[in-house]
Amino acid sequence: MGPGQPSELQWEQALVRVLRDPERIALYRQPIVDLRRGVTAGFELLARFADPEVDAPPFEWFRQAYAFGLGPRLEAAVVRQALRLRDELPPNTFLTVNLDPAAVAHPDAAEVLLVETRLDRVVIEITETSPLGDVGELGRVAKELRERGAFIAVDDTGTGYAGLERLLAVRPQFVKVDRAFVEGVDQDGAKRALLELVGHFASRLDAWVVAEGIERVEELAELIRLGVPLGQGFLLNRPAPEFRPLPREIGELIRRVAERRRLGLVAEALLEAAEAVREGELPPGRIAVVVDGWGRPLRVWDGERDGAAMKISPSTAVAQAARRAMLRPYGERFLPLTVVDDAGRLLGIVRVERMVEVLASEAAA
Repeated sequence: MGPGQPSELQWEQALVRVLRDPERIALYRQPIVDLRRGVTAGFELLARFADPEVDAPPFEWFRQAYAFGLGPRLEAAVVRQALRLRDELPPNTFLTVNLDPAAVAHPDAAEVLLVETRLDRVVIEITETSPLGDVGELGRVAKELRERGAFIAVDDTGTGYAGLERLLAVRPQFVKVDRAFVEGVDQDGAKRALLELVGHFASRLDAWVVAEGIERVEELAELIRLGVPLGQGFLLNRPAPEFRPLPREIGELIRRVAERRRLGLVAEALLEAAEAVREGELPPGRIAVVVDGWGRPLRVWDGERDGAAMKISPSTAVAQAARRAMLRPYGERFLPLTVVDDAGRLLGIVRVERMVEVLASEAAA
């Protein structure tokens, strides 16, 4: 035990206090957002625990509970609190509650769920915090829950073989993609390919993909371009102790990007931030744009060579931009294009290789 860390006795006493008084469990709501319509589709409930002696993150509470043989009881207490919130749900939304595979079929948790005759608008999200256990029993309980109207979600898809086993065992209606595969997806072709594969697999299961951990506008735009239907993350809204509406500006942004995707792919969907520098300041090994005193692009530097800045607007069709790029002198064809606003000021860049990748993907679709 490290300095300041609770002792085993303190943990055991804290767990007993929480189980005796479920009001010590606070449920924070993180929205799950429709990435086509720009509206909240549901809320994931995230447990927080209040105790006078133990201050620890939620995952540590669950870890300690399982170490003391109290894991399913603690999970059941969270589920019981969650089900009480159904009447407070905003219209046309669902709520998601997490369950460890070890708890799904355990009598403590199963009793709380299966005593309910109706579980519509409830999503049971099966996590991957403990070994999978009896796959057949997991599938049987998932079937019973669906018969009562519940939906099943599988968390952390793509992070291991056990995750694939869970997918096949429970045949979920929601497939959640871990933050590790969402972070930087706008700059990583392998991650985009994985998301496309997950999307194809989910469609075979008649399931929806949920991208977790969206924190940047560029990630959001790329997910919309890829056709990922649902997402959550700090960019969209942070967990809160009440059901909060989606910020208006986020909803408008999603609808605007989704509409551009529907009408045709444009440069703004592939826009990346770019470093603006002055003449003589070219940084070795990374992309930069030389600008004048008004922020207007003059030249583009890809870390090794430079050339005249080719300027396009955010609404320029990607196919048109690619054609223009190929008309440049041979040595400059694969330099990034600069995207400018109505005053000609630099907004960012679009890489030629990204345009080629997207156009090839569109042609194969």
